Order: sequence, then C-alpha cells, then structure tokens
Amino acid sequence: MKTIKTQSLPVADNVQENENHENNKGRGGK
Repeated sequence: MKTIKTQSLPVADNVQENENHENNKGRGGK
C-alpha cells in the first residue's frame, strides 16, 4: 500500500486508484 502517497495526495486520487484496480481485475486480474 502507498501510505506516503495517500498522505501527500487528496482522497480523490485514492478513489481513482481503486477504479484502476477494478479495471485491471477485469482485464486479467493484474
């Protein structure tokens, strides 16, 4: 987990990372 990144960037960026993770799961479970 990127704790430092979460602390230095807004929460919206964390939400975007979650969406990207879901997309990656659909495209091959990466």
